[in-house]
Amino acid sequence: MKRYDFNQDWTCQSLKTGETIPVTLPHDAMRTEQRVNTSMGEGNIGWFEGGDYEYRKTFTLEPELTGKKLLLEFESVYHNAEVWVNGQKAMYRPYGYTNFYVELNDFLQEGENEIRVIAKNADQPNSRWYSGTGIFRPVWLWAAGEKHITINGVKIETLGISPARIRVRVETSVPGDANLEILDGSTVVAKASGKKEFVLEIPNAKLWNVDTPNLYTARVAFGDDVVEEVFGIRTLTWTPAKGVAINGERVVIRGACIHHDNGLLGAATSPEAEERRIRILKESGYNSVRSAHNPASKYLLDACDRLGIIVLQDMVNNGPYSFLGDTAIPNVRLLIGDNRKSFRDDRKMHRDRKTRARFLDRMTETVRQLSSFPCILLWTIFNEGWGQFDSVAVAGKLRALDDGRLIDAASGWFDNGAGDVTSIHVYNRAYRHLPSEKPILLSECGG
Repeated sequence: MKRYDFNQDWTCQSLKTGETIPVTLPHDAMRTEQRVNTSMGEGNIGWFEGGDYEYRKTFTLEPELTGKKLLLEFESVYHNAEVWVNGQKAMYRPYGYTNFYVELNDFLQEGENEIRVIAKNADQPNSRWYSGTGIFRPVWLWAAGEKHITINGVKIETLGISPARIRVRVETSVPGDANLEILDGSTVVAKASGKKEFVLEIPNAKLWNVDTPNLYTARVAFGDDVVEEVFGIRTLTWTPAKGVAINGERVVIRGACIHHDNGLLGAATSPEAEERRIRILKESGYNSVRSAHNPASKYLLDACDRLGIIVLQDMVNNGPYSFLGDTAIPNVRLLIGDNRKSFRDDRKMHRDRKTRARFLDRMTETVRQLSSFPCILLWTIFNEGWGQFDSVAVAGKLRALDDGRLIDAASGWFDNGAGDVTSIHVYNRAYRHLPSEKPILLSECGG
C-alpha cells in the first residue's frame, strides 16, 4: 500500500470555548490551555484543566486515488477518540496511545470530503503523567489497488547468525508471487521470488547490537505494490547465570524509564525531538529505555534502531487503578523483603470481560505493528498491578505472537511466575540482591 502524508491543513476547536485554530499534525491541544489550581488532574498533568477538542480536515481525492482501497492510519489520539467521515461515525477508539486504522471507502463521496476527530480529555483525572490531548502522533492516508501487500504485512525474523539467516513473511490481499530484495544501503545483498515465505542467507552480515546498530532494508514487490521494511539481524538469548545476550554477547541493561512527552514541547511527537532525547541518553551512558507505560511512537523506535538503544516496550495500561490495592499495600510488603512477598493470584483481578478482551486485542495489535523493530528486546504486559489479570494465560498468548523476545509479565509486583525475568521496582529502600531462577531486572528504580 502507498502512504500519503495527511498531516496538513487541519483545524482544532475547543469544545468548551469554541475557539478554533489552524494546526499541523501532530498537535497537543493541552498546551493551549491555562494552568489552574482547580485542575482535577493536578500536578500529574501539569495543572492543565483538560478538555475535549474537535479536529477537522476537508479534502478532495486526487484522480490517482479513484477506485483504490483507502485507509486512514492514526498513530495515536488521546483519548477515547471518535472519527467521523462526512457526518457518519466511522470509528470509536478507546484508550489513547495505540495505533488504529479507519476504512474510508464506505463513507467517501465525490468532490469534497470532511474528516472530524473528537478527542476527549475532560474526564479528569485519567492519567498519572502528562498525557497531552488530541492527535499527538502522525496521520497517514494509505491507498492500494485490489492486488497489494497488507498494512504491516511484511514480517522479518532472524533465524541465526552463523551464518546469518532470516525469514521474511509477506501477507497479500490475493494469492500470487512476490519479489524480495535485501538491501545494505543501496546495494542488493540477497534476493528471492516466490510465495509468501522466504528464508535467505545474508552473506558477510553486519549484525545489530547497541554498539554497532547495523540495519538492512527488505524491499518487497507484489504486482505494482512495493513495500520497504527496515530491520536488523540479531539474536537474543537469556539465562539466570549470564542474563541477557545479544548475538551471544552479554549485555548489561543500563536504562531509564521515559514517558511519551518531550518536555516543554508537550506530547506532540516529531522525529527530531525523539532522536534528540535518545541521542542524549546514549551519549550519557544509557543503552536502553523503557516506554512507560504505553507503546512508544514509531519515531522513537526508529531512533532507537538507528542509534543502538534497547527498548523495553510496555503494553497499554489496562483498566482501573487503585492506589491502595495496586501501590500502597504492595509497597508495605516490599519493605520486608523482595517483590515475591507481594504475590497475589491475579486470575481473580480485574474481572470485567470487556476490558480484558480489549486489552488482548490491543496487545495483539501492538505486537503486529511493532515486531519488526530490532531495538525491542522485551515486552512488558502489566505494570504494578494496573489492570492486571491472569498473567500466566496472557503471557502464553503473547509468546504465541512473538517467542523471540523476553516477557516481563508483571513489572514491579504481583509476579505469578509467567515472565522471563524477575522484575523489581525499588523506590523506598536500597536494592538487596536475592537469588533468582531468572535474570533480575530492576524495571523501575528511584533514589
